[in-house]
Amino acid sequence: MRVGIALSGDVPGAAERVLEAVERADVDVVVYHNVELDADVEEVRAKDPGRALVEDLVEGRLDAAVRGAVSGRCVRELVDALDLPFTGRSTVLEAEGRRVLLAPVGIDEGWEVESLVKLGELAARFHRRLTRREPSVAVVSSGRLEDFGRRSEIDRWLADGELVARLLKERGMEVEHVGILVEEALERDVVLFVNGVLGNLTFRCLSLVAGFRSHGAPVLAALERGVVFVDTSRAQRASGYARALRLAAELAGG
Repeated sequence: MRVGIALSGDVPGAAERVLEAVERADVDVVVYHNVELDADVEEVRAKDPGRALVEDLVEGRLDAAVRGAVSGRCVRELVDALDLPFTGRSTVLEAEGRRVLLAPVGIDEGWEVESLVKLGELAARFHRRLTRREPSVAVVSSGRLEDFGRRSEIDRWLADGELVARLLKERGMEVEHVGILVEEALERDVVLFVNGVLGNLTFRCLSLVAGFRSHGAPVLAALERGVVFVDTSRAQRASGYARALRLAAELAGG
């Protein structure tokens, strides 16, 4: 079992955080980098560590990969290499001892109802894989339902939330549109936002500010193809990278 992770000298503190994560993860890790490393680790030096990481994953030289501390451009390169319709990233957070999925967390994802419904289905399947039980789903939008009419943008997102929840219910899922009430949504297993900006902002508030433990964000569309890639923020702490490495190994069967 070989799991790759990348770091770039362009990201402040990247080497220190990633190397600490490798020590803590208890996983066989290959570090992709473009800096001088003074560490006893398996390493691949490349001009573009993120691209090299994706190439080795797609070509089967790695069992799984974690983005690590490099530009998010490598996620787009994964999408292109696998010809994916979208990434479908879903962050795995710990909330009161439970694994809760947040999706979408890519700022350019989830802006159409059809893609949100597909992402909800992918996230539900992924949660079943993690927990072996049926998930409950909360759809989060832009206000309380009684806030219709206050502003056209709010109305549109509320309407999208209602429609997504209805369509997922028609597919046999346990779903509720909770409006803007994130505090209620976190009591469910899957939290589905009506666009990726809301999802990304919520992830940053919960994980990078409030200290909720993050295990990274698997690219669910790739996982459906049998390819394990866990996205992470380049600002993540070493402990977060270590959890992402362990999740990647778990998903790859290690």
